[in-house]
Amino acid sequence: MSSIWTRTWKATPKVDCGLCGLPNCASFGRAIVFGECEIEACPLLRLNGFASLKAELKSICSRAPSRRAKLAPEQPEGGVLFTRPCKDTDEKVMAELRVFNGVKTGEPILFGVFDPRILCELMDCLKPHFDLVKCSRDLGYGRADVGEMSITVLQDGRINMRRVDDKEAVMRLFERMERVLIGAAVCNSCGRDLLSILLSDRLSPHEDSHVIFDGGSSLDIDKSAVGMKLTRSGFSKLSDTLLAPILVSIDSLIERLRESSESVMNKQSVEFEVDNLILETRQKIVDVLAAGTLENASIRLHCLIGVLREFEISFAGLSEISYHLDKISEERSSKAIGWLTRGLKGDLLEDMPDEEDEDMLLIFAHAMKISRLFGFLKDWT
Repeated sequence: MSSIWTRTWKATPKVDCGLCGLPNCASFGRAIVFGECEIEACPLLRLNGFASLKAELKSICSRAPSRRAKLAPEQPEGGVLFTRPCKDTDEKVMAELRVFNGVKTGEPILFGVFDPRILCELMDCLKPHFDLVKCSRDLGYGRADVGEMSITVLQDGRINMRRVDDKEAVMRLFERMERVLIGAAVCNSCGRDLLSILLSDRLSPHEDSHVIFDGGSSLDIDKSAVGMKLTRSGFSKLSDTLLAPILVSIDSLIERLRESSESVMNKQSVEFEVDNLILETRQKIVDVLAAGTLENASIRLHCLIGVLREFEISFAGLSEISYHLDKISEERSSKAIGWLTRGLKGDLLEDMPDEEDEDMLLIFAHAMKISRLFGFLKDWT
């Protein structure tokens, strides 16, 4: 059975426009379950086309275990809960470790440690490093095998290992996996994933800090990376050799999004063939993270993974804009194109239409995603 967070996300519009004040629909879902945000905060859920989702979301929230959360266990040193010989052989060891999400012992863990979808995106990038990698986005459960060794990753942050050579190998594996998977960690104070937090230092009205800043068992989260200006030269200075292919790919994505947007505004046919480029670029970043050669820059590299997620939703949004532009009048098209033009400059969009004009509101929502992305990238070149 899928987790409540997966069921809640599936009942949202899954547009990730940010009009509710949160960066994505998963964060919105987590916020409404615990009463930190009203369903009505999402203008898209007021549309007739999303009525069934709104009803499902209300049903889920009515059945949710309001604020009845598990209490955080004691955090062991280095994240190691135990390491001992395997039951079937003394030559191998088994271990249980925990990725720390910053919640102090005895305090309620509201959301679990990992966002299931981001966890699986990052687990998929670990496939070249193991013989077998599987991950369930519904359950937030991952598995990685090498030979006789098996590793399981749970949504609550536990990482279980079986048939590992020795304790030193356990720690090497754990450190490698945590460097990669920390991007999927969810802040217990605001319900946002770390990737979203890294790109924006804005806090919700009810909070003055992010609990996740104190997270990490074998690494420290670099707070200076939060809300940092994303500049190409800044990443080149980290390692021009290792990061050059990644930066070139991001340059290409920027250019393709601009060119595709121009085609959409001119109502020309366009195909958004960028999925493979985004996947390949994420893979390259994870390979650098897993190797640990830029360990002190691991959180900054997660900023780039966050940017890739913004590209994914921006290209998806552009496709939707193209569809809705074909349905509206020339006068309204002119206004919609104005939103997209400002969005490509990273400018803040204003004058949100009301829900009576469903096509225009949806265009505005999707243009917001492009505006947000280019806002993050204003200092890139």
